[in-house]
Amino acid sequence: MGRRKRSRRPLKRRIRRLVEGFRRLRHGLTPCLGTVYRIRAYHPVTGRLMHRAYFGQTRQVPWEKRIKGHLWGTWDTPPQPWADTVPGWRTDGTVDEVIAAGGVTVVCQFRTVRAILTVLEILTIRHGLPVYNDQWNRGNPRRIPKWKAVEQRRERDARRGLPPMTAPGGRWSFPAGHWGHQMVGAALLVAGVLVVLVTLAVAM
Repeated sequence: MGRRKRSRRPLKRRIRRLVEGFRRLRHGLTPCLGTVYRIRAYHPVTGRLMHRAYFGQTRQVPWEKRIKGHLWGTWDTPPQPWADTVPGWRTDGTVDEVIAAGGVTVVCQFRTVRAILTVLEILTIRHGLPVYNDQWNRGNPRRIPKWKAVEQRRERDARRGLPPMTAPGGRWSFPAGHWGHQMVGAALLVAGVLVVLVTLAVAM
């Protein structure tokens, strides 16, 4: 019997992973103009001005484009639900107005690489304990979860007589909050049970 030929697929997969790793490393070490920024906002319950509502970083030039996306959204991304609590924000306002009102400030801006910029953002969030950041901020007792921020925005819109805030693609179409997630989970469970019962009935 001849010797069984060894498959080359595992080797190809390893080479692909190695190339992908080098590509990510090169991407992370690409020089760029990085900006770390801070957004202030009024607390949705107490109304007090929060100086550390949100921290972020961007490689966009000018950096104000990133802020515009946060506060007014883009063609495929909705604005942040807390955007209306930022000082200087108006429905048809501008980033310059928000900056002039002190709603947004630059923490630091310098030419660096993406990897260092990401590390700097993580350290800023870890030590700054912002209210609205989600990633790298889960252990923050002051954090307001995204579902809660959406719920609070809908309450504010209702008081203003505005339609509830929604997002493209129906990402906020389910009831917000803990009960909303429970309802979705229960619906999926019931659907799964029905599928199993129908399958068993057909098989009998």
